[in-house]
Amino acid sequence: MALFRVLLAPLLVAAPIIAALPCLAARTTSPAAPVGAQTDEGEEAPTPAPLTTGSMAIASDPNLAVEAMAVDVAMDRVTYSYRLRNKGPTKLALTASVALPDLEVSSEGNTVYVLPSDKAENPIDLGVKSGDQPVATTASVQAVALGLDRLAEIKAAGLPPIPFGPAQDKALAAAKPELLMKLADLGLVTPRDPVQADATVIADWTLRVVHSWTQALEPGAATPVAVSFAPVKATYRVDAANLAGFNALKDQVCLTPAIMAAARALLKGKEAMAEVQDIALANDGPARWLDNPQASVAVRKPQPTSVVAFCGMDAASAGKPVVTGKMPGSNEAAGLRMLVFSVAAK
Repeated sequence: MALFRVLLAPLLVAAPIIAALPCLAARTTSPAAPVGAQTDEGEEAPTPAPLTTGSMAIASDPNLAVEAMAVDVAMDRVTYSYRLRNKGPTKLALTASVALPDLEVSSEGNTVYVLPSDKAENPIDLGVKSGDQPVATTASVQAVALGLDRLAEIKAAGLPPIPFGPAQDKALAAAKPELLMKLADLGLVTPRDPVQADATVIADWTLRVVHSWTQALEPGAATPVAVSFAPVKATYRVDAANLAGFNALKDQVCLTPAIMAAARALLKGKEAMAEVQDIALANDGPARWLDNPQASVAVRKPQPTSVVAFCGMDAASAGKPVVTGKMPGSNEAAGLRMLVFSVAAK
């Protein structure tokens, strides 16, 4: 799986400075990221931030019941599982969809996102199963600038649909001035300042992708549906001196004294470092007009000593290989943010 990085500046390992409280939006920096990292040129490097992937949505029907929801989290794969029941006497064929994270360049140039894939139609390796059978989904792809879909114009210009990354940097650097002027007129790139003719041109559109399919539900039966993807997570390192900065996330991630003590225990030794994996998940139920049960959450530790933190976690499971808990309802929180602390490889 290829890692795909936003912007040109490399992300270097450095003792982080913890920034302000985070949110789950795509354009913000991660508050617990190493914002003090420096590039080889001495400039501040962009910081990693997670992106939230939407959960499944399905058309409501009087005979549809959502009986159960569960979220299984591994560091490289997240699976949302649903049990859908058709209470009626006839087969249902309902439209279902998953919205992928919006992809756009950070407006301040200080955020880096690591995509699992460079495929514009499926950058998170989304997969759907109904029962034990894979489901073919249809990808709807839009490149939105000034509220208009400009995907055709972007392709005609020879630019990749994903607005950031090495391929985009190369394509924009090679574009002729007259093409860049045309793209700027459409709102697709930042106009080049005549005073700074060598300034980097940045793509200024948002890539929006939705995968959809027709979900068949047999009469009088329950159907398991699984939606899985590689999370767009943030990964960074901290040492003992900077661990206290995570208190900025105390309320959002429900960091308790016991969790912080366990994280500090990972940092034994003068040069000990902890790797933090930061994941953001959607908590919406699939049916908009029907009751949705509270989802259970299971987080698989990458190491036996890893420390997991998220709101709704069952403290009794903290020391187990799989940490369990409950997903907050959408009326309680905008999503679920979790941190996983592990011993960093030297």
